Amino acid sequence: MIHFNSRSNWDFRLPLFAGLLFLSSFFFTARLLADDPSSPPVTLQTADAPSSPAKRKTDDAPSHLMVGPGLFNVDKSHIRYMYQIEYRWEPHCHHVRPLISYFANTDSSFYICGGVGYDIFIGKRFVVTPSFAPGWYHQGDGRRLGFPLNFRSSIEAAVVLGNKGRIGAQFFHISNARMLLRNPGADSLVFYYAIPVFGSKKEK
Repeated sequence: MIHFNSRSNWDFRLPLFAGLLFLSSFFFTARLLADDPSSPPVTLQTADAPSSPAKRKTDDAPSHLMVGPGLFNVDKSHIRYMYQIEYRWEPHCHHVRPLISYFANTDSSFYICGGVGYDIFIGKRFVVTPSFAPGWYHQGDGRRLGFPLNFRSSIEAAVVLGNKGRIGAQFFHISNARMLLRNPGADSLVFYYAIPVFGSKKEK
C-alpha cells in the first residue's frame, strides 16, 4: 500500500529547491564541457533528429535528459512516490557515459549523485544500461539509510526511438555499502523518457 506523509503538507520546498539548484548546475556544467565553447547553446529536440550528422553511427547515442516518475522503497511496505531527473553525456569512450542524477520523493527525501553508465545494445532498437553513481542522500521525513554518503547501483532497459530518444524503466538500489553497522538500503523503480540533446561537435 502506498502512503503519503501529511507532515508539512507534503513539504516539497527543500527537494524542489535542491532540484532547481541541480538543474542550474547541470546546464552550467554541460556548457563548460562542450567541445567548442563558441558553439551555439545545446538544444532539446523531441522531433525527428535531422539527418545531417551522417558521421554519427547508428548505435551512437546523443546526450540525454531523462525525466520520469517512480516508486521509492518499492520492495517494502511503505512505498513512496518519487520523481527523477538525470542527465547523461554522449559516449566518448566506447559506450561509457558520464551521468548526474537527482530524485526526490513524497517524504521530502532526495538524492544527488554522479557516476557512469554503460550502454549494451541488443540490435539497434533495444539497449540495456547498468550504471554506478556515488552520491549524497538527504533523509527528510523518510527512510533512514544510516549515512549521507550512499552508492547507487542500477540496471535499466529501454527502447530507442527514431529521434534517438528512449523510453524505458530503471531499477536501482542505494545503500552505504556497509560503511556503518546500519545499512538498510532502498530499492526504487523509475519509468522515464530520455529526451535527446543534440549539440554541435567540433569538425575534425
